Amino acid sequence: MPETVIALLLEARQVLNMGQGELGDLVRVSRRTVQRWDALQSTPGASDLGKVAVAVHPHDPNLAARIAARAGTTLEGLGLVQAPAVATPTPAAVAPPPVERSAESIGHMVDGVVCAAADALGVPPAGVRPVLLAAFRKAAEVELRVEDVVRALSPARARAARSKPRSARPARSPGSRVRPPAR
Repeated sequence: MPETVIALLLEARQVLNMGQGELGDLVRVSRRTVQRWDALQSTPGASDLGKVAVAVHPHDPNLAARIAARAGTTLEGLGLVQAPAVATPTPAAVAPPPVERSAESIGHMVDGVVCAAADALGVPPAGVRPVLLAAFRKAAEVELRVEDVVRALSPARARAARSKPRSARPARSPGSRVRPPAR
């Protein structure tokens, strides 16, 4: 059974410790108007109920919410509380579509990689091409991603490896090569 407006107003007056005249002053109506409300000869308007809800809220937020509801609004609508943040679902990460490249453009990009390696070594590109081909074939064979190789070969990683104490590094004789473990 819905609460009557008069029951809410009487409860509000008790919470606020107010008589009819004081409630009238709060809402800016006459004492006689509040008497009419109490006698069910008239009913307060939505704005009157909103003013009562605002006054009651610091003392009894639940009662203020019920009064606001009878006024056709909410505590949020009256500016008394902030509406709860609604979590917006983040869209699932979608991989960008693969970029379509022509054989010619791929050839130019590979030439750029070869030239960058040649410049870093100070040798002509023709001397670097077979080395890079062997390195990339091996990377593909062991399913290494380019970004993993870049991260592993970065200067910060190289500095960290150089800063390891000698005892932590495997001993190697000059000219020996590190062989991968047998499969």
